[in-house]
Amino acid sequence: MDFKNIAISGDIGTGKTTLAENLAEKLGWKHINAGDYFRKWHKENSIPLEESEKVPEDMDRAFDRDFANQMKTSKNTVFESRLAGWLARDLKKVYKILVITDFGEAMKRVANRDAISVEEAKKKAIERSSSHKEKFKKLYGAIDYLNPKYFNLVVDTINMSPQETLEYVLNAFPKTPANN
Repeated sequence: MDFKNIAISGDIGTGKTTLAENLAEKLGWKHINAGDYFRKWHKENSIPLEESEKVPEDMDRAFDRDFANQMKTSKNTVFESRLAGWLARDLKKVYKILVITDFGEAMKRVANRDAISVEEAKKKAIERSSSHKEKFKKLYGAIDYLNPKYFNLVVDTINMSPQETLEYVLNAFPKTPANN
């Protein structure tokens, strides 16, 4: 099967952004990161990321609807968000990848990336994940949006470098993604 797009999901610190960026670059595809949009909105509105429930519901729904529609109509794009795989669950031409890793390792990565302590990273990640779970449940009834059943491939990045992760994903495609 030819895939025209890729959807990448995962929790904080799993390596989903690194994989999405590397995959888009390797394939020569566009990369759309929903998190960039929401981080910008949170910053402009002086609301911490951990308080995602403060994003107006109509804005969330409109963004997710547009994101899902782009996955249907675009070509040669790597879409990245916590909900990407779930939003694309019925889209046959979108290859869905779930990125996972050990929670402790993820928190070390976040602490290193954000120049904070591991304990602070854990606190923020737990608050953010809890907020997202509540929001997605309320908006869509999506309780288990990172369930592997929604994905074509699950990648555990615990023992892989970013390059090894990229190679693993490229080798896992049933057929090279469509470039048309």
